[in-house]
Amino acid sequence: MKGIIPCSMVIALAWISAANADHRMTDAQKKVLAKVMEQANSDCAKRGQVALAQNVYGAFAIKCVPPDDPAYKAQQAEQDKPSK
Repeated sequence: MKGIIPCSMVIALAWISAANADHRMTDAQKKVLAKVMEQANSDCAKRGQVALAQNVYGAFAIKCVPPDDPAYKAQQAEQDKPSK
């Protein structure tokens, strides 16, 4: 049961992934992704982990990983870069 993603999160990720196939996301999709990530981080935190978002074959996948996971650290470093 703990590995199941709520249905609403799956639908939101599918909608975001469709836009990601064209490598562009609307502001609404960015807001939905932020909300999904917030919920995923909350769910993962209950297990002492963090949410890692990955682009897998043009679709977003979110999974819980330990905070010291190299992929998570790389994701955080990318987010901390100033935007152009």
